Amino acid sequence: LSLEEALGDGWMKAVHPEDRERLAAEWDRTVREHQPFATEFRFVARAGGVHWVQSRASAIHGDQGEIVGYVGTVADISERKDSEQKLQDANDRMQEWVNELEQRTRDIGLLNELSNLLQSCLTAQEAYGMLQQIGLQLFPRQAGLLGVINASRNMVETVLAWGGAPAPESFSPEDCWALRRGRAHWYEAGLGAVRCAHLGQAEPHTYLCLPMMAHGEGLGVLHLQAVSAEAPALSASGRNFAQTVADSVSLALTNLKLRERLRDQSIRDVLTGLFNRRYLEETLDRELKRAEREQAPVGVLILDIDNFKRFNDSFGHAAGDDVLRSLGQLVGRQVRVEDIACRYGGEEFTLVLPGCALEVARQRAETLREQVRDLRLTHAGQPLGGITISVGVAAFPQHGATEAAVLRAADAALYQAKQAGRNQVALAALPAA
Repeated sequence: LSLEEALGDGWMKAVHPEDRERLAAEWDRTVREHQPFATEFRFVARAGGVHWVQSRASAIHGDQGEIVGYVGTVADISERKDSEQKLQDANDRMQEWVNELEQRTRDIGLLNELSNLLQSCLTAQEAYGMLQQIGLQLFPRQAGLLGVINASRNMVETVLAWGGAPAPESFSPEDCWALRRGRAHWYEAGLGAVRCAHLGQAEPHTYLCLPMMAHGEGLGVLHLQAVSAEAPALSASGRNFAQTVADSVSLALTNLKLRERLRDQSIRDVLTGLFNRRYLEETLDRELKRAEREQAPVGVLILDIDNFKRFNDSFGHAAGDDVLRSLGQLVGRQVRVEDIACRYGGEEFTLVLPGCALEVARQRAETLREQVRDLRLTHAGQPLGGITISVGVAAFPQHGATEAAVLRAADAALYQAKQAGRNQVALAALPAA
Protein backbone atom coordinates (compact mmCIF):
# COMPACT_ATOMS: atom_id res chain seq x y z
CA LEU A 1 0.00 0.00 0.00
CA SER A 2 1.10 3.51 -0.53
CA LEU A 3 1.37 5.78 2.50
CA GLU A 4 -1.84 7.48 1.58
CA GLU A 5 -3.66 4.16 1.20
CA ALA A 6 -2.37 2.90 4.51
CA LEU A 7 -3.22 5.95 6.65
CA GLY A 8 -6.37 5.98 8.80
CA ASP A 9 -8.19 2.68 8.51
CA GLY A 10 -7.02 2.09 4.97
CA TRP A 11 -4.53 -0.56 6.07
CA MET A 12 -7.41 -2.50 7.60
CA LYS A 13 -8.74 -3.15 4.07
CA ALA A 14 -5.71 -5.31 3.36
CA VAL A 15 -6.36 -7.50 6.42
CA HIS A 16 -7.93 -10.89 5.79
CA PRO A 17 -11.72 -10.56 6.20
CA GLU A 18 -11.79 -13.30 8.84
CA ASP A 19 -9.26 -11.39 11.02
CA ARG A 20 -10.60 -7.82 10.72
CA GLU A 21 -13.13 -7.86 13.56
CA ARG A 22 -10.68 -9.44 16.02
CA LEU A 23 -7.83 -7.10 14.99
CA ALA A 24 -9.99 -3.98 15.27
CA ALA A 25 -11.13 -5.03 18.76
CA GLU A 26 -7.51 -5.63 19.88
CA TRP A 27 -6.34 -2.23 18.52
CA ASP A 28 -9.24 -0.40 20.19
CA ARG A 29 -8.38 -2.07 23.51
CA THR A 30 -4.68 -1.10 23.08
CA VAL A 31 -5.57 2.55 22.56
CA ARG A 32 -8.19 2.62 25.30
CA GLU A 33 -6.06 0.92 27.95
CA HIS A 34 -2.70 2.44 26.90
CA GLN A 35 -1.23 -1.04 26.45
CA PRO A 36 1.45 -2.31 24.04
CA PHE A 37 0.07 -3.92 20.90
CA ALA A 38 1.12 -7.45 19.88
CA THR A 39 -0.80 -9.85 17.71
CA GLU A 40 -0.73 -12.11 14.64
CA PHE A 41 -3.03 -11.83 11.65
CA ARG A 42 -3.20 -12.28 7.89
CA PHE A 43 -2.72 -9.78 5.06
CA VAL A 44 -4.12 -10.40 1.59
CA ALA A 45 -1.72 -9.22 -1.12
CA ARG A 46 -2.98 -7.29 -4.13
CA ALA A 47 -1.42 -9.82 -6.44
CA GLY A 48 -3.07 -12.65 -4.54
CA GLY A 49 -1.83 -14.86 -1.79
CA VAL A 50 -2.13 -14.63 1.99
CA HIS A 51 0.71 -13.63 4.30
CA TRP A 52 0.78 -14.26 8.03
CA VAL A 53 2.37 -11.35 9.91
CA GLN A 54 3.34 -10.55 13.46
CA SER A 55 2.68 -6.95 14.46
CA ARG A 56 4.07 -5.16 17.52
CA ALA A 57 3.57 -1.48 18.47
CA SER A 58 4.33 0.81 21.44
CA ALA A 59 2.93 4.24 22.28
CA ILE A 60 4.92 7.49 21.78
CA HIS A 61 4.32 9.89 24.64
CA GLY A 62 4.42 13.72 24.50
CA ASP A 63 5.91 16.14 27.05
CA GLN A 64 2.81 15.90 29.23
CA GLY A 65 2.75 12.12 29.10
CA GLU A 66 -0.03 12.00 26.53
CA ILE A 67 0.09 9.55 23.64
CA VAL A 68 0.96 11.35 20.45
CA GLY A 69 1.55 8.29 18.22
CA TYR A 70 2.69 4.70 17.90
CA VAL A 71 5.81 3.10 16.53
CA GLY A 72 5.92 -0.57 15.56
CA THR A 73 6.96 -3.34 13.20
CA VAL A 74 5.21 -5.85 11.00
CA ALA A 75 7.15 -9.06 10.26
CA ASP A 76 6.17 -11.69 7.70
CA ILE A 77 5.87 -15.00 9.57
CA SER A 78 4.25 -17.05 6.78
CA GLU A 79 7.02 -19.64 6.71
CA ARG A 80 6.82 -20.12 10.48
CA LYS A 81 3.06 -20.44 10.33
CA ASP A 82 3.33 -22.93 7.50
CA SER A 83 5.75 -25.01 9.57
CA GLU A 84 3.49 -24.78 12.60
CA GLN A 85 0.50 -25.90 10.53
CA LYS A 86 2.43 -28.86 9.13
CA LEU A 87 3.52 -29.79 12.63
CA GLN A 88 -0.07 -29.48 13.87
CA ASP A 89 -1.32 -31.63 10.98
CA ALA A 90 1.32 -34.24 11.79
CA ASN A 91 0.33 -34.14 15.47
CA ASP A 92 -3.34 -34.51 14.53
CA ARG A 93 -2.56 -37.51 12.32
CA MET A 94 -0.44 -39.05 15.05
CA GLN A 95 -3.23 -38.52 17.58
CA GLU A 96 -5.67 -40.18 15.17
CA TRP A 97 -3.29 -43.14 14.88
CA VAL A 98 -2.94 -43.32 18.66
CA ASN A 99 -6.72 -43.16 19.09
CA GLU A 100 -7.22 -45.84 16.43
CA LEU A 101 -4.53 -48.01 18.04
CA GLU A 102 -6.20 -47.63 21.45
CA GLN A 103 -9.57 -48.47 19.87
CA ARG A 104 -8.11 -51.52 18.15
CA THR A 105 -6.56 -52.63 21.45
CA ARG A 106 -9.97 -52.34 23.13
CA ASP A 107 -11.60 -54.12 20.20
CA ILE A 108 -9.11 -56.99 20.32
CA GLY A 109 -9.74 -57.31 24.06
CA LEU A 110 -13.50 -57.44 23.42
CA LEU A 111 -13.02 -59.92 20.58
CA ASN A 112 -10.93 -62.19 22.82
CA GLU A 113 -13.61 -61.96 25.50
CA LEU A 114 -16.31 -62.72 22.92
CA SER A 115 -14.37 -65.72 21.60
CA ASN A 116 -13.92 -67.11 25.10
CA LEU A 117 -17.61 -66.62 25.92
CA LEU A 118 -18.72 -68.19 22.65
CA GLN A 119 -16.59 -71.25 23.31
CA SER A 120 -18.35 -71.61 26.66
CA CYS A 121 -21.88 -71.34 25.24
CA LEU A 122 -23.98 -74.49 25.23
CA THR A 123 -26.53 -73.48 22.59
CA ALA A 124 -26.70 -71.25 19.54
CA GLN A 125 -29.35 -69.06 21.23
CA GLU A 126 -26.99 -68.43 24.13
CA ALA A 127 -24.26 -67.47 21.64
CA TYR A 128 -26.57 -65.00 19.89
CA GLY A 129 -27.26 -63.31 23.23
CA MET A 130 -23.52 -62.86 23.80
CA LEU A 131 -23.12 -61.42 20.32
CA GLN A 132 -25.99 -58.98 20.91
CA GLN A 133 -24.26 -57.54 23.99
CA ILE A 134 -20.68 -57.40 22.74
CA GLY A 135 -21.58 -56.54 19.12
CA LEU A 136 -22.85 -53.14 20.30
CA GLN A 137 -19.47 -52.50 21.94
CA LEU A 138 -17.45 -53.75 18.97
CA PHE A 139 -19.36 -51.59 16.48
CA PRO A 140 -20.85 -48.67 18.47
CA ARG A 141 -21.24 -46.47 15.38
CA GLN A 142 -22.57 -49.23 13.16
CA ALA A 143 -26.01 -50.78 12.88
CA GLY A 144 -26.00 -54.43 11.99
CA LEU A 145 -27.61 -57.83 11.79
CA LEU A 146 -26.52 -61.44 11.97
CA GLY A 147 -28.26 -63.89 9.63
CA VAL A 148 -27.85 -67.67 9.78
CA ILE A 149 -28.63 -70.06 6.91
CA ASN A 150 -31.30 -72.58 7.92
CA ALA A 151 -30.96 -76.35 7.80
CA SER A 152 -32.65 -76.54 4.39
CA ARG A 153 -30.15 -73.95 3.09
CA ASN A 154 -32.89 -72.07 1.26
CA MET A 155 -33.32 -69.14 3.66
CA VAL A 156 -31.19 -66.84 5.82
CA GLU A 157 -32.90 -66.29 9.17
CA THR A 158 -32.14 -63.08 11.11
CA VAL A 159 -31.11 -64.16 14.62
CA LEU A 160 -30.17 -60.73 15.98
CA ALA A 161 -30.08 -57.07 14.93
CA TRP A 162 -29.02 -53.79 16.52
CA GLY A 163 -28.82 -50.06 15.79
CA GLY A 164 -31.88 -49.90 13.56
CA ALA A 165 -30.43 -51.88 10.67
CA PRO A 166 -33.03 -53.19 8.16
CA ALA A 167 -33.66 -56.69 9.49
CA PRO A 168 -36.16 -58.88 7.63
CA GLU A 169 -37.09 -62.05 9.49
CA SER A 170 -35.66 -64.08 6.63
CA PHE A 171 -34.38 -63.66 3.10
CA SER A 172 -32.95 -65.80 0.33
CA PRO A 173 -29.16 -66.37 0.24
CA GLU A 174 -29.29 -65.03 -3.34
CA ASP A 175 -30.42 -61.65 -1.93
CA CYS A 176 -26.94 -61.06 -0.47
CA TRP A 177 -23.97 -60.52 -2.78
CA ALA A 178 -21.52 -61.57 -0.06
CA LEU A 179 -23.18 -65.00 0.16
CA ARG A 180 -23.41 -65.27 -3.61
CA ARG A 181 -19.69 -64.63 -4.10
CA GLY A 182 -18.36 -66.05 -0.85
CA ARG A 183 -16.41 -62.90 0.03
CA ALA A 184 -16.92 -59.47 1.59
CA HIS A 185 -19.21 -57.06 -0.27
CA TRP A 186 -18.54 -53.34 0.29
CA TYR A 187 -21.18 -50.91 -0.98
CA GLU A 188 -20.71 -47.16 -1.31
CA ALA A 189 -23.38 -45.05 -2.97
CA GLY A 190 -22.30 -43.46 -6.24
CA LEU A 191 -19.37 -45.80 -6.85
CA GLY A 192 -21.25 -48.23 -9.06
CA ALA A 193 -21.45 -51.06 -6.50
CA VAL A 194 -24.48 -53.36 -6.63
CA ARG A 195 -26.89 -53.24 -3.71
CA CYS A 196 -28.10 -56.31 -1.79
CA ALA A 197 -31.82 -57.07 -2.13
CA HIS A 198 -32.21 -58.00 1.56
CA LEU A 199 -32.00 -54.27 2.45
CA GLY A 200 -35.52 -53.75 1.11
CA GLN A 201 -36.34 -50.06 0.70
CA ALA A 202 -33.45 -48.89 2.92
CA GLU A 203 -30.81 -46.76 1.19
CA PRO A 204 -27.65 -46.73 3.34
CA HIS A 205 -24.80 -44.59 2.01
CA THR A 206 -22.32 -47.35 2.83
CA TYR A 207 -22.58 -50.88 4.17
CA LEU A 208 -20.54 -54.06 4.50
CA CYS A 209 -21.76 -57.65 4.18
CA LEU A 210 -19.39 -60.38 5.37
CA PRO A 211 -20.06 -64.05 4.63
CA MET A 212 -19.51 -66.41 7.55
CA MET A 213 -17.82 -69.48 6.09
CA ALA A 214 -16.69 -72.84 7.43
CA HIS A 215 -14.96 -75.50 5.32
CA GLY A 216 -16.01 -73.65 2.17
CA GLU A 217 -19.69 -73.66 3.15
CA GLY A 218 -21.69 -70.56 3.99
CA LEU A 219 -23.10 -70.39 7.52
CA GLY A 220 -24.64 -66.92 7.37
CA VAL A 221 -23.84 -63.24 6.97
CA LEU A 222 -22.73 -60.33 9.19
CA HIS A 223 -24.11 -57.00 7.90
CA LEU A 224 -22.82 -53.60 9.12
CA GLN A 225 -23.80 -50.06 8.15
CA ALA A 226 -23.40 -46.57 9.60
CA VAL A 227 -26.15 -45.72 12.12
CA SER A 228 -26.87 -42.45 10.29
CA ALA A 229 -25.90 -40.56 7.14
CA GLU A 230 -23.65 -38.30 9.22
CA ALA A 231 -21.80 -41.17 10.94
CA PRO A 232 -18.43 -42.08 9.43
CA ALA A 233 -18.20 -45.14 7.21
CA LEU A 234 -16.05 -48.10 8.19
CA SER A 235 -12.39 -47.49 7.41
CA ALA A 236 -10.27 -50.09 5.64
CA SER A 237 -8.85 -51.23 8.98
CA GLY A 238 -12.37 -51.29 10.43
CA ARG A 239 -13.51 -53.55 7.59
CA ASN A 240 -10.54 -55.85 8.21
CA PHE A 241 -11.45 -56.03 11.89
CA ALA A 242 -15.08 -56.77 11.01
CA GLN A 243 -13.85 -59.69 8.89
CA THR A 244 -11.91 -60.99 11.90
CA VAL A 245 -15.10 -60.79 13.98
CA ALA A 246 -17.07 -62.65 11.29
CA ASP A 247 -14.38 -65.38 11.14
CA SER A 248 -14.44 -65.73 14.93
CA VAL A 249 -18.24 -66.01 14.99
CA SER A 250 -18.12 -68.56 12.15
CA LEU A 251 -15.68 -70.74 14.07
CA ALA A 252 -17.76 -70.53 17.26
CA LEU A 253 -21.02 -71.39 15.48
CA THR A 254 -19.36 -74.29 13.68
CA ASN A 255 -18.08 -75.68 16.99
CA LEU A 256 -21.52 -75.23 18.55
CA LYS A 257 -23.25 -77.04 15.69
CA LEU A 258 -20.71 -79.86 15.89
CA ARG A 259 -21.22 -80.11 19.65
CA GLU A 260 -25.02 -80.12 19.24
CA ARG A 261 -24.76 -82.74 16.51
CA LEU A 262 -22.59 -84.98 18.69
CA ARG A 263 -24.92 -84.55 21.64
CA ASP A 264 -27.92 -85.22 19.40
CA GLN A 265 -26.28 -88.40 18.14
CA SER A 266 -25.66 -89.52 21.71
CA ILE A 267 -29.30 -89.09 22.80
CA ARG A 268 -31.20 -89.86 19.56
CA ASP A 269 -32.05 -93.19 18.02
CA VAL A 270 -30.59 -93.15 14.51
CA LEU A 271 -33.35 -95.25 12.92
CA THR A 272 -36.48 -93.51 14.28
CA GLY A 273 -35.19 -90.06 15.19
CA LEU A 274 -36.76 -90.37 18.65
CA PHE A 275 -34.80 -90.10 21.88
CA ASN A 276 -32.97 -93.22 23.01
CA ARG A 277 -33.01 -95.13 26.29
CA ARG A 278 -30.03 -93.16 27.63
CA TYR A 279 -31.93 -89.91 27.27
CA LEU A 280 -34.98 -91.42 28.94
CA GLU A 281 -32.89 -92.41 31.94
CA GLU A 282 -31.41 -88.89 32.10
CA THR A 283 -34.73 -87.05 31.94
CA LEU A 284 -37.46 -89.22 33.48
CA ASP A 285 -36.10 -88.89 37.00
CA ARG A 286 -35.88 -85.12 36.55
CA GLU A 287 -39.46 -84.96 35.26
CA LEU A 288 -40.74 -86.93 38.25
CA LYS A 289 -38.93 -84.62 40.68
CA ARG A 290 -40.43 -81.59 38.96
CA ALA A 291 -43.90 -83.16 39.06
CA GLU A 292 -43.45 -83.87 42.78
CA ARG A 293 -42.57 -80.22 43.43
CA GLU A 294 -45.55 -79.02 41.40
CA GLN A 295 -47.85 -81.78 42.65
CA ALA A 296 -48.64 -82.73 39.05
CA PRO A 297 -49.16 -86.17 37.46
CA VAL A 298 -46.93 -87.78 34.83
CA GLY A 299 -48.25 -90.45 32.46
CA VAL A 300 -45.93 -93.18 31.17
CA LEU A 301 -46.68 -95.41 28.17
CA ILE A 302 -44.68 -98.43 27.05
CA LEU A 303 -45.78 -99.81 23.69
CA ASP A 304 -44.59 -102.78 21.70
CA ILE A 305 -45.22 -103.89 18.10
CA ASP A 306 -47.21 -107.10 18.11
CA ASN A 307 -45.57 -110.17 16.50
CA PHE A 308 -42.65 -108.12 15.25
CA LYS A 309 -40.28 -111.10 15.09
CA ARG A 310 -42.65 -112.93 12.76
CA PHE A 311 -42.89 -109.78 10.66
CA ASN A 312 -39.09 -109.64 10.39
CA ASP A 313 -38.91 -113.32 9.48
CA SER A 314 -41.52 -112.85 6.74
CA PHE A 315 -40.32 -109.62 5.12
CA GLY A 316 -36.70 -109.24 6.24
CA HIS A 317 -34.89 -106.84 8.55
CA ALA A 318 -34.85 -103.98 6.03
CA ALA A 319 -38.66 -104.05 5.95
CA GLY A 320 -38.64 -104.26 9.75
CA ASP A 321 -36.53 -101.12 9.87
CA ASP A 322 -39.07 -99.36 7.66
CA VAL A 323 -41.82 -100.35 10.09
CA LEU A 324 -39.87 -99.03 13.07
CA ARG A 325 -39.11 -95.83 11.19
CA SER A 326 -42.76 -95.30 10.24
CA LEU A 327 -43.91 -95.94 13.80
CA GLY A 328 -41.29 -93.52 15.11
CA GLN A 329 -42.54 -90.83 12.72
CA LEU A 330 -46.14 -91.42 13.77
CA VAL A 331 -45.26 -91.22 17.47
CA GLY A 332 -43.18 -88.09 16.86
CA ARG A 333 -46.16 -86.36 15.21
CA GLN A 334 -48.49 -87.17 18.11
CA VAL A 335 -46.39 -85.89 21.02
CA ARG A 336 -46.54 -82.42 22.50
CA VAL A 337 -43.45 -80.20 22.93
CA GLU A 338 -43.19 -81.16 26.59
CA ASP A 339 -43.61 -84.91 25.96
CA ILE A 340 -40.65 -87.28 25.73
CA ALA A 341 -40.84 -90.01 23.06
CA CYS A 342 -38.12 -92.68 23.13
CA ARG A 343 -37.24 -95.90 21.42
CA TYR A 344 -36.77 -98.01 24.53
CA GLY A 345 -35.13 -100.92 22.72
CA GLY A 346 -35.90 -103.26 19.84
CA GLU A 347 -39.56 -102.76 18.92
CA GLU A 348 -40.46 -101.13 22.26
CA PHE A 349 -41.20 -97.41 22.61
CA THR A 350 -41.75 -95.29 25.72
CA LEU A 351 -43.70 -92.04 26.03
CA VAL A 352 -43.45 -89.76 29.06
CA LEU A 353 -46.42 -87.36 29.30
CA PRO A 354 -45.90 -84.58 31.88
CA GLY A 355 -49.15 -83.25 33.32
CA CYS A 356 -51.20 -86.24 32.09
CA ALA A 357 -53.21 -88.12 34.70
CA LEU A 358 -53.76 -91.86 34.30
CA GLU A 359 -57.09 -91.62 32.42
CA VAL A 360 -55.80 -88.96 30.01
CA ALA A 361 -52.71 -91.10 29.37
CA ARG A 362 -54.98 -94.10 28.66
CA GLN A 363 -57.01 -92.07 26.17
CA ARG A 364 -53.87 -90.97 24.35
CA ALA A 365 -52.66 -94.57 24.27
CA GLU A 366 -55.97 -95.66 22.71
CA THR A 367 -55.73 -92.91 20.07
CA LEU A 368 -52.19 -93.93 19.21
CA ARG A 369 -53.15 -97.64 19.04
CA GLU A 370 -55.97 -96.86 16.57
CA GLN A 371 -53.69 -94.71 14.39
CA VAL A 372 -51.08 -97.48 14.24
CA ARG A 373 -53.76 -100.03 13.37
CA ASP A 374 -54.80 -97.88 10.40
CA LEU A 375 -51.25 -97.59 9.02
CA ARG A 376 -50.65 -99.19 5.63
CA LEU A 377 -46.96 -99.82 5.09
CA THR A 378 -44.85 -100.67 2.05
CA HIS A 379 -41.26 -101.63 1.47
CA ALA A 380 -39.52 -101.39 -1.91
CA GLY A 381 -42.95 -101.10 -3.51
CA GLN A 382 -44.24 -104.22 -1.77
CA PRO A 383 -47.23 -103.82 0.58
CA LEU A 384 -46.48 -104.99 4.10
CA GLY A 385 -50.01 -104.91 5.41
CA GLY A 386 -50.87 -103.46 8.79
CA ILE A 387 -49.35 -103.68 12.24
CA THR A 388 -50.78 -103.40 15.72
CA ILE A 389 -49.34 -102.40 19.07
CA SER A 390 -49.97 -103.27 22.68
CA VAL A 391 -49.64 -100.51 25.25
CA GLY A 392 -49.07 -100.52 29.01
CA VAL A 393 -50.06 -97.35 30.87
CA ALA A 394 -48.89 -96.20 34.31
CA ALA A 395 -48.80 -92.84 36.06
CA PHE A 396 -46.87 -91.00 38.71
CA PRO A 397 -47.52 -90.96 41.64
CA GLN A 398 -50.17 -93.71 41.67
CA HIS A 399 -47.82 -96.45 40.50
CA GLY A 400 -44.66 -95.43 42.30
CA ALA A 401 -42.55 -92.51 43.41
CA THR A 402 -39.43 -93.43 41.43
CA GLU A 403 -38.46 -93.79 37.78
CA ALA A 404 -37.87 -97.55 38.17
CA ALA A 405 -41.20 -98.16 39.90
CA VAL A 406 -43.29 -96.33 37.29
CA LEU A 407 -41.49 -98.00 34.37
CA ARG A 408 -41.89 -101.38 36.04
CA ALA A 409 -45.63 -100.79 36.44
CA ALA A 410 -46.04 -99.74 32.79
CA ASP A 411 -44.01 -102.75 31.63
CA ALA A 412 -46.19 -105.09 33.68
CA ALA A 413 -49.29 -103.51 32.13
CA LEU A 414 -47.80 -104.05 28.66
CA TYR A 415 -47.33 -107.74 29.51
CA GLN A 416 -51.00 -107.90 30.54
CA ALA A 417 -52.05 -106.40 27.19
CA LYS A 418 -49.99 -109.02 25.36
CA GLN A 419 -51.43 -111.82 27.45
CA ALA A 420 -54.97 -110.57 26.82
CA GLY A 421 -54.60 -110.93 23.06
CA ARG A 422 -52.51 -107.94 21.90
CA ASN A 423 -53.70 -104.82 20.01
CA GLN A 424 -55.04 -103.27 23.19
CA VAL A 425 -54.25 -100.90 26.04
CA ALA A 426 -53.88 -102.09 29.65
CA LEU A 427 -53.68 -100.02 32.81
CA ALA A 428 -51.11 -100.87 35.45
CA ALA A 429 -52.43 -102.31 38.68
CA LEU A 430 -52.13 -100.13 41.76
CA PRO A 431 -49.38 -101.25 44.12
CA ALA A 432 -50.46 -103.13 47.22
CA ALA A 433 -51.03 -100.94 50.26
